[in-house]
Amino acid sequence: MANSQLKIYKSLDAGAPQCYGITGSLLDILNKCLVTGYGSTTPAGWLKPLPDTGSYGIFTQPSGSLVSFFINDAGGATTYTSRYANVSGWETISSIEGGNVTGSGQFPTAAQQVTSPVPGSLGIAKNSLSSSIANPSSSVSPWIIFADHMTCYIFILNSVVANIYGGTMFGDIYSYSTASDSYKAMVIGNHGPIVNNTQENFGRPGYVTSATTGHFLARSYTGAAGGSIVASKHGDIGKSGIASDLSGKLAYPNGVDNGIYICPFYVCEVINTNIRGVLRGCWHTPHPATSFTDGQIITGTTGDFNGKTFMAVKLIGTNDGVCLMETSNTVITN
Repeated sequence: MANSQLKIYKSLDAGAPQCYGITGSLLDILNKCLVTGYGSTTPAGWLKPLPDTGSYGIFTQPSGSLVSFFINDAGGATTYTSRYANVSGWETISSIEGGNVTGSGQFPTAAQQVTSPVPGSLGIAKNSLSSSIANPSSSVSPWIIFADHMTCYIFILNSVVANIYGGTMFGDIYSYSTASDSYKAMVIGNHGPIVNNTQENFGRPGYVTSATTGHFLARSYTGAAGGSIVASKHGDIGKSGIASDLSGKLAYPNGVDNGIYICPFYVCEVINTNIRGVLRGCWHTPHPATSFTDGQIITGTTGDFNGKTFMAVKLIGTNDGVCLMETSNTVITN
C-alpha cells in the first residue's frame, strides 16, 4: 500500500480562477487545478489528451484506472442555465467535438441517470441564486478542491445553503480487491437542478443493500463486461444516530475518552452487496456538524490516526453535515 497527498486548491489563493454562474467557469478552474496550475500553485498532474471545445473538456488520470471524466460546462435549457455544470466518467474518449462524446464505458449511462440536465451525467451546482440568471457574473461562489493524480473532490459554496458546500467527486477509490482492480473509478454528483438541499448527493450516506443517489462506479470489482454500476457509500451511521445524512449525534468530544471519532467512507457495490473499498482521503465523523468550524484542522494523536491531519468541510444535506478531508501525506493508494 502506497501513500499520497491531496493538494489543496482554493478560490482565495493568489491567481486562482473564480467560479460564477457562467458557462466555462468550472472548466477553467479544473483546467488550472488539475493540468496547468495558477500563480505559484502547481497542478495535480492530470492529462488533457484532447483540447477543450467551447465549454466542454475532458480530464484523464495519468495513473490508476486511467479513465477520463467529461465536463459539460456549457449551460443548457432554461431550467438548468449556466449555473450548473455536468460530469460523467468514460473508460475511453476519442472525441468531444461540440460536446458530443465519442467513446466507450460511460458511467453513469443515460439509462441509469435520466434526470440530469444531460442524460448520463451528474450535476454540479456552481451558483443556485435565481438572481444570477439575469446577471450570472454578479455573484462569485467560493470553492475548494482536494486533488492528486488519481482523485478529485470539488466543494463549492453554491448558495443552496449559506456557508455550506455542495460536493462532487471523480476519480479512483481505494479498492479492497486482492487482485488488480482496473475499474475502481467513481463519480459522485447531483441528480438534477439544485433548488434545495435534498438534491445535493455528496452529503448522503447509504447502505450496502441500496444505492445512494448520484453514486456510480465504472464497473464491478470483477472487471466483467457490463459497465457502469450503481453504488453506495456509508460511514459509521450506527454511532451517528441519523441515517439520512452525514450530521451525527455522538457527543463531541466523546466524554469517556475526550476523543474525536472518525471512520472511512466505505464504497459498496449494491448489485452484489460487497464493500468495494473506501473513498481516498475523505472521512466520516458521527459528531454533529455544529461541533466543527469550516476549515478546522484536526490532528490525530493515537493509533492509526497518529500523524494524520484533517480539514473539516461543511456539506449540504437534509440536516447538513461535515466530512473530514485528509491533508497529510498519508492518503492510501493502490
